Amino acid sequence: MKLTSGCTTRPYSSLAFAEACRHIAAAGYTDVALFRTAGVRSESSREEVLPAFGICYDPGNIIYYTRGKERPETHVSEVAPLVTTGIIKDCVLRDDIPDVMITPGEGLVGFDAVLSALVEGGFRGPLYVECVGGESLDEVDQNVRRTLVYIQGILSGLPD
Repeated sequence: MKLTSGCTTRPYSSLAFAEACRHIAAAGYTDVALFRTAGVRSESSREEVLPAFGICYDPGNIIYYTRGKERPETHVSEVAPLVTTGIIKDCVLRDDIPDVMITPGEGLVGFDAVLSALVEGGFRGPLYVECVGGESLDEVDQNVRRTLVYIQGILSGLPD
């Protein structure tokens, strides 16, 4: 299965937006999501706004905010039909302190199970990488590329 794969600007938050986009494109992603949120028009009615929104499923945050007491694999199939965007972000616990500034696949998220359940529930993308490990720009570039290969490997094994 092939889905649109994007990367947020968060791994490159120290760079100007245009420079971050150049790095994301060079890594092979086809879509970019701005890390900071965009506002919703205050004059929009509830009926206008709600149909435009779906669930943005962030498995790393589930572990982060529950300190590992909740697992993203547990309930993903319940919400999968409502998910419109997926976040590729992992999380580890070090001395019970959550950390998401790691490269996906190196933490506690079972991406095979999460992505499989999302696709089975009808999800067709997009997916956005939000966090990767790395201190230097070269390390971040390498980990952003490695994440794309990792996620594409999982998706290639899923049915269309």
